[in-house]
Amino acid sequence: MLILSIFTIGCLLVSLLFDPGKTLNGIKKGLKMFLNLLPALLLMLALVSIVLFLIPDKMLIKYMGEGSGLKGWLIAASLGSVALIPGFIAYPLCGILVKSGVAYTTIAVLRIYLSIRELSQH
Repeated sequence: MLILSIFTIGCLLVSLLFDPGKTLNGIKKGLKMFLNLLPALLLMLALVSIVLFLIPDKMLIKYMGEGSGLKGWLIAASLGSVALIPGFIAYPLCGILVKSGVAYTTIAVLRIYLSIRELSQH
């Protein structure tokens, strides 16, 4: 992450040297887009956190863990096809679910169905 941050700052400085007006305009647009996205991001993070707090890890492992098999896949597919979770929330959520003991294959099914749902909205 540090290397990516250093690279980004370097590119920003190079851009400032070549065309400061365009660079500052781009920064302003990016900041405005981020601020427009921030309320939805915070709301989704809060909702996902609450749901994960209310569902015990043992229940996640029982229904979506390594031994869940087809049942876990069907649960993940069902959740993924009805959930309105954008990609920038889905990836951290999948990481949390993996740490909670959910099987990788089940996470893959969930992520695929979330992607299909997201693509069908465009």
